[in-house]
Amino acid sequence: MPPVQRAVPPGMPDTSRPDPARIYAALLGAADTFAADRDEAARLTVICPDLPALAAENRAFLDRVVTWAAGEGIGQFLDLGAGFLADCPSVYGLARKVVPRARVVYVDSDPFVAYMAAMRMRDSGAADVAFTEADLTRPAAALRNPALTAVIDPADPVCVIATLVLGSMSLGRARRAVAGYARRLAPGSVVAITTVHVSDPDLAGRLAAAYGGEWANHGPGDIAKMLRGLDLIPPGVTGAYGWRAGWNAHQLQPRDAHVLAAVARKPLPGRRPRR
Repeated sequence: MPPVQRAVPPGMPDTSRPDPARIYAALLGAADTFAADRDEAARLTVICPDLPALAAENRAFLDRVVTWAAGEGIGQFLDLGAGFLADCPSVYGLARKVVPRARVVYVDSDPFVAYMAAMRMRDSGAADVAFTEADLTRPAAALRNPALTAVIDPADPVCVIATLVLGSMSLGRARRAVAGYARRLAPGSVVAITTVHVSDPDLAGRLAAAYGGEWANHGPGDIAKMLRGLDLIPPGVTGAYGWRAGWNAHQLQPRDAHVLAAVARKPLPGRRPRR
């Protein structure tokens, strides 16, 4: 299906420049994208041909972890850095297949994502799904947002999703952000994270230079540190393609780039986390 050449409605943020959320959508082959984003996705793919596969693996992990968490009885979901991807099932749709009354809040600071989310929230009229434009690195402020508190009850467990958003932060900032959410959520809550890791230093350098933004290239040990104080869910830190996809599939494949993934649970009162 050829890409849709969209007319830009009044008030929409500038679409002539590539946008991280839409580049990700373009890597996944989403039809509803813009030329600047498709061009940038193609340019990055020349440098790292695995990028479309990595995007697909990340998306498949998101689908699995939402379904898994809902199956564990969690009925609240907080999608940090939610991004824009109209062509895939939403966290809301996936969760409600398992928990019919599941509640979801999407958080993002991207102006285009906020613009599109405002239209979707207005059209849906649902009281159990919301979007809040907030800085996800400030957990206290994000969790106090009225749009969020109208949907999420911090007294009940929440599944916090942070896929492909922590790679733009130093390890210290990422650890503080994850700890800030975990500290304020109910015991039994889970945190699911992914980040791109490139083991070839030359490829990592070329990607970082091409991307033009901060990229920390976190490894497996870094992810374990981000989740310190929480109980890692088996199989622990692994490739996104292998998390709960089959117990023999969690070893990293022999290639230079991976999406690493991990899920961890906040211990119940009186129970010390596993180290």
